[in-house]
Amino acid sequence: MNEYLKQNISVKTHQIHLQNINKLGDAIDYTIDKLIEHMRQTYTSTEQFKFGKTILKVIKYKITQNELTQDDYDTFNIYFKENRLDVEQNQIMNTRQIKRKLSDGAVKTANQLYSQLDVYYENDQYKHFVINFLLMYYHVRNLDLDLIITDNPDDVDETNNFLLVERNRITYTRNQYKTFHLYGKKTYEIRDKRFVYAVSQLEKGRLLKTQNIAQELKRYIVDNMTEATINKILIAEMNLNQLKHASESRGTSLEVLYKYYNINI
Repeated sequence: MNEYLKQNISVKTHQIHLQNINKLGDAIDYTIDKLIEHMRQTYTSTEQFKFGKTILKVIKYKITQNELTQDDYDTFNIYFKENRLDVEQNQIMNTRQIKRKLSDGAVKTANQLYSQLDVYYENDQYKHFVINFLLMYYHVRNLDLDLIITDNPDDVDETNNFLLVERNRITYTRNQYKTFHLYGKKTYEIRDKRFVYAVSQLEKGRLLKTQNIAQELKRYIVDNMTEATINKILIAEMNLNQLKHASESRGTSLEVLYKYYNINI
């Protein structure tokens, strides 16, 4: 099954599937009806959605082994799609809450976020600067920041994410990100002088030191925000060309940005 799960996904996504299978334990082998009942009774809507993607992959594999049928897949998929609607509605509601927080002054505006970059740079907080720069100008997700800093081009492989330190520029390469299976490797040459200097001041090797990426990033992202919140605040102020750049660099369609990240709808 492991080889089947690896097909057409990134290394990180494959690891997530394996982790989900381990967390589900014996439930992964329940009958479909019992599995659905277990999911509803045990997990939140978001958790059901996360595990559901893995379970669909496992069911497809079991069909190839004649352990389950297409009817089993269809039954679980109907449940999965219903749950997905709940998750999507929650995402839209959370997006609208950000607009209210902006109105109340409870979160920073787009201009204030960009100004915070100046503060980080002036205070020699280069790791804060680098992380938030990539969030604000390349609209990346947490996984995209799990990267390696190097000045040796030979270190750059087809598996990891990299910041390659070169003369007067940083080459940012992403091989591991959520929608890699749709858009493939992304590479950007960043010539912003402050960014180049900030990266050059950081220790070579992995930017993040722990396995809990989201928790570690909280220590560096402005006001402990999530990357999604920052992107929603910035997207609200963007023109069409800026939205197209955000869509391309993040690896997300304009339709998804409008539906789930636009606080003005």
